[in-house]
Amino acid sequence: MASPFAERLAASDRSNTGWQRDLSVSYNRIGDVLVAQGKLDEALKSYRDSLAIAERLAASDRSNTGWQRDLSVSYNRIGDVLVAQGKLDEALKSYRDSLAIAERLAASDRSNTGWQRDLSVSYNRIGDVLVAQGKLDEALKSYRDSLAIVERLAASDRSNTGWQRDLSVSYNKIGDVLVAQGKLDEALKSYRDSLAIAERLAASDRSNTGWQRDLSVSYDRIGDVLVAQGKLDEALKSYRDSLAIVERLAASDRSNTGWQRDLSVSYDRIGDVLVAQGKLDEALKSYRDSLAIAERLAASDRSNTGWQRDLSVSYDRIGDVLVAQGKLDEALKSYRDSLAIAERLAASDRSNTGWQRDLSVSYNRIGDVLVAQGKLDEALKSYRDSLAIAERLAASDRSNTGWQRDLSVSYDRIGDVLVAQGKLDEALKSYRDSLAIAERLAASDRSNTGWQRDLSVSYDNDRRRAGGAGQARRGAQELPG
Repeated sequence: MASPFAERLAASDRSNTGWQRDLSVSYNRIGDVLVAQGKLDEALKSYRDSLAIAERLAASDRSNTGWQRDLSVSYNRIGDVLVAQGKLDEALKSYRDSLAIAERLAASDRSNTGWQRDLSVSYNRIGDVLVAQGKLDEALKSYRDSLAIVERLAASDRSNTGWQRDLSVSYNKIGDVLVAQGKLDEALKSYRDSLAIAERLAASDRSNTGWQRDLSVSYDRIGDVLVAQGKLDEALKSYRDSLAIVERLAASDRSNTGWQRDLSVSYDRIGDVLVAQGKLDEALKSYRDSLAIAERLAASDRSNTGWQRDLSVSYDRIGDVLVAQGKLDEALKSYRDSLAIAERLAASDRSNTGWQRDLSVSYNRIGDVLVAQGKLDEALKSYRDSLAIAERLAASDRSNTGWQRDLSVSYDRIGDVLVAQGKLDEALKSYRDSLAIAERLAASDRSNTGWQRDLSVSYDNDRRRAGGAGQARRGAQELPG
């Protein structure tokens, strides 16, 4: 509830607009605290209590621009909570209600830079929701509407670092959408436009750690696109430029866990490129540098599930390199260290499908190593542990094509082991279970070349194993009694 004093004053004289506004502000402050506490339902109620007052004030005097802006901000607060709750359609409506007001205010006074910036931020909020809904063309339009405003603001006052940073962020948002659309050249240009600003800001004040981190992130974005374009040497340089910054930040404050994690992720990015370049020893060193940080973070707070998962993934990366180097015993140990964490996370929240899938993948990795070591019985058990999870996930959402494909691949792995064990009838059943899924996926989207290829492989498995089973049975019949 709002301040009892504010409530009494507002109730004692509803014509006193100052007291009514004070009460609205009080509800907003309470909502802000509730959001910080993670109590989103209560926060939403408080914000809506504030909105009710803001709507009455704004309706009572449409010429009062302060009250109009209060109403716009109120819609934004509600939209923010709805986004956090995953209610994207409702959030979009709330943000659009805010946008309608921001557009009127901005149009009424183009010299009011505060209102112009409000409008730019409003377009960005809408763009963020549209991205989350997968409506990339609409999101791109909204982000470009925002960009047009911040370009004007930034050009009007190059000494205003806030507006310069807004422009850099705007280029990044557009770049993110272009990446999602597969337009990598355009995305790279947008990211480089952002980088140019980030470099100027970071150079202008080396003590501003926020700007230093912005620059690091900018290098990372460019590196990601260069990797996707196959330009690994350029990507590695960009990632190393980022690393140099995060190393300085992390060294300057070892208690800043955000910067420590940034450093861990930076080592991982570099490791990924080195793996792609075939430089496995260097990649392993980079991954181990990341692991050392991930271990410290995870040990410092065992309740932080994000850090626990980071540690699990770090063990997996190291395991992957060790497999590629043929060091199977070491790889198996690393994968089992990862598995131990994945099992704890999955057991702690069976509704978290991401953690359940992580566990399934972890069993598969271990199974792969056991196959390579010739330990087929152990590999089969590990693959079946994975299969049990994949079956549950696939059954829980038949529209999730990723989980359906996971299940198909799981059947294939089991089939491969059964073939190696000479259990051809069982292998054939497993391959046909995989084939049934592959056929459904391929039929659902004939333009998906990956699924068409999966189907082709499944048919090959089916024909080859069916023939092998028949030959094995004929051979057995011809043996002397």
